[in-house]
Amino acid sequence: MISRATQGAIPLSIFLSGAAFAAIVPFSPVLGMDILGLDKSTYAALMVVNGVVGTIVSVLLGNVSDRIRDRRVLVVACALMGSLGFALIWAIQSPLIFMVVFGALMPFGNALFSQSFAYARALYDRHDAERSQIIMSYLRSGFTLAWIVAPPFAGWLAATYSTFEVFLFAATAHFLVTLSIGATFRDPKARIGAARQTGDRGGWASLREVPAMRWVGVGGLALCGIAMQMQMVSTPMFVVRDLGGSVAQIGFISALAALIEVPAMIAWGYVAVRIRKEHVLAIAGTVFATYLFLLSQAQSIWMVYGLQVLAAITIAALLSINISYLQETVPGRLGLSTSLLDVNRLVTTTVAAVIFGALPTTDFAPLLTAAAVISLCGAAALVVAGRSNR
Repeated sequence: MISRATQGAIPLSIFLSGAAFAAIVPFSPVLGMDILGLDKSTYAALMVVNGVVGTIVSVLLGNVSDRIRDRRVLVVACALMGSLGFALIWAIQSPLIFMVVFGALMPFGNALFSQSFAYARALYDRHDAERSQIIMSYLRSGFTLAWIVAPPFAGWLAATYSTFEVFLFAATAHFLVTLSIGATFRDPKARIGAARQTGDRGGWASLREVPAMRWVGVGGLALCGIAMQMQMVSTPMFVVRDLGGSVAQIGFISALAALIEVPAMIAWGYVAVRIRKEHVLAIAGTVFATYLFLLSQAQSIWMVYGLQVLAAITIAALLSINISYLQETVPGRLGLSTSLLDVNRLVTTTVAAVIFGALPTTDFAPLLTAAAVISLCGAAALVVAGRSNR
């Protein structure tokens, strides 16, 4: 059995990585465009670079994780890269450093999520196989819990000091992840490598054997992810520019959604037991499209607050069920499944950035409407995939 220190280090590190991510996501477009002066097209191009580099990094890490003797090395490396990048943005405060970090260092920091969950799953599959699935649910809830705590704190930092202090907080959180995982190196049972069975086919050969309609479902999930990425970038700017809100309100809006997401994730889990995952995700994508359209019509901050109930319920499904859905695409390939999670997320970021930069508008409500249409298309693809795989 693993030590208590290891048992405590894993949820702590996942919570801290979630706190860092939750802190910077709402404020990255504000810092990049409003403070550092990047125009919308430049910021969109930066998101594309981040997505392309991130996809390459994810595939490489996915392959390495199938061969490395200790998965903790990848977790620590990703955390350190993220910490370095955030610290550079805080210390130098220039548009050039912001672009270099998001284009070269952040793709590694973004991979911390999947690498942490891959390590945790492999660890508990070995030492507590009967409870492994439920432990993963608890850990995912801990990541979401960070979205309740971190955004208001980040909003307070931005309002009291500056938005740069939000990135100092994220750098500190990532560094604490390295210390937390580093503490597990004293526990010999916490060392987990990816065992490869003799005679197994390679990961890429396994991908070719996945049914075509399964890829239709994966594509539908990606479309819903594109809509979420567009919402994540557009909503803070819509609140600040179109509705005249403050950076502190951005944090509270994110926290309110996360507060509702935690119980909603549990509820969606029960639904997914009785209904095909494709159909559950299609329902979520349809309701999410409704939320995006209503948000684009909002005339006050209070309407945005009220709509977060609808947003949280749908995002809870799209963020929780998508993990198991993608992992089931290539059974028995944990490393390759990890890369699919990252590739899906980072490809959606890239496509969302292209759309974000291509739409000829300086208002952000039309971007939310476009995201609603994309989410509906994703829901339709998931329905088709679910019926074909019945």
